[in-house]
Amino acid sequence: MINWLQAAYTELDPDEAYYWMYSKVLDWGYFDHPPFLALLIHLGYSLFPSDLGVRSMVALLQPISFYFIWLLLDKPTEKKEVVLLLLILAAMPLLQVYGFIATPDGPLLFFTCVFLYAYKRFLEEDNKYTALFLGLCMAALLYSKYHGLLLILFTLFSNLNLLRRKNFYLAGVFGVLLFLPHLYWQYTHDFPSFRYHLSGRDDLYQFKYTSNYLVNQMVVFSPFLFPLIIYALFKTKVNSQLRKAYYFIIFGFWIFFLWATTKGHVEPQWTAVLSIPFVLLLFQYAQKEPVFALWLKRLSFVTIGLLLIGRLLIVFPIIPLKSEFFNRQWVADLKDISKDRPVIFENSYRDVSKYTFYSGDLAYTFTDLDYRRNQFDIWDWEKNLHNRNVLFAGQRDWECKDCELIEFGRKKYMLKFADSLQVSQKVKFLLPKFRKDWKVGS
Repeated sequence: MINWLQAAYTELDPDEAYYWMYSKVLDWGYFDHPPFLALLIHLGYSLFPSDLGVRSMVALLQPISFYFIWLLLDKPTEKKEVVLLLLILAAMPLLQVYGFIATPDGPLLFFTCVFLYAYKRFLEEDNKYTALFLGLCMAALLYSKYHGLLLILFTLFSNLNLLRRKNFYLAGVFGVLLFLPHLYWQYTHDFPSFRYHLSGRDDLYQFKYTSNYLVNQMVVFSPFLFPLIIYALFKTKVNSQLRKAYYFIIFGFWIFFLWATTKGHVEPQWTAVLSIPFVLLLFQYAQKEPVFALWLKRLSFVTIGLLLIGRLLIVFPIIPLKSEFFNRQWVADLKDISKDRPVIFENSYRDVSKYTFYSGDLAYTFTDLDYRRNQFDIWDWEKNLHNRNVLFAGQRDWECKDCELIEFGRKKYMLKFADSLQVSQKVKFLLPKFRKDWKVGS
């Protein structure tokens, strides 16, 4: 209920609005992500056409996730155990954030819990039913976010004996069959997601990529709890295949994304799934160490208090924070200037999405050579705008001599009216006989 209230009274982040645009055209895939989040938003928005609708289904997944965590811990029922578990869950920053924000990380966290439970069942009972359940979970992970592949691989690496079980192959084949529609979508669209994630993010290495990544890991898992997490990691005995999987997932993710810093910036939330094994390990270790449990409770209370303050501040901006959660006035101001003309944004899939959601008007974005491709480069929505009278909203550094720079709070746009829009960015030149001796400039 708290997450639903937060979802209803917190303004959408531009990325959430972008995923809402996904939900308007349900498909088996999208440029940046698999389709499960789009389906969730579509279902929620059909019930509540508002900010709450965008987030309602994601918020609903969280208590179900906690149920599967409870199952993974063998159903603790004593009062002190339940209180401790609830404190740890509430103190995990990323579990709080993705309890109401609609991004692919929410479904990924949910299916991480279900996948680990399915793996636990498969270890206990190796039969075709647990295998099919495991295969279903593997497909669901991949339909949520591509990071799910890492979770599957590190679990496999933790127990290579799985390769000797025929039912594990049944799980794999079933998972692949369920994921085939998305793979076919990628094939018919020339694999845009794979191209982008594997090569489209490469930048020249900067040391700040690595240093920021290391600092962010301490922050996103709570600076107060992080020392306890590290302590529990190195003090807990790895006495089961399930716990061994937790360790492979934790260190596998950390090492993989440490390597990823050599290719560019790593977003802090890309390791969000580690929240689940951290909760499990903290709880299990605290059961055996009363002093550790006492400090875990105290520091959890501190973290929960700070998180609640933060959640209140993004709804009631008493302190002026640079946040997209209360920055929608520019939409109304730009709508007034446009006088009901479609607005064409330059190089911003985020701005066009937020403008469309809160204005209700037709808008589009075009991508030039200085910006990355996105879902709007796949959709052909510009066809409905050809020959229309439009307002261009270029970025502040747009080279436009007859544009007017207008400031909307923290937003600045180079504005220009055009009486007949012509979009040519998707015209392709096909050269069947390309000479290898051609040189730039000739």
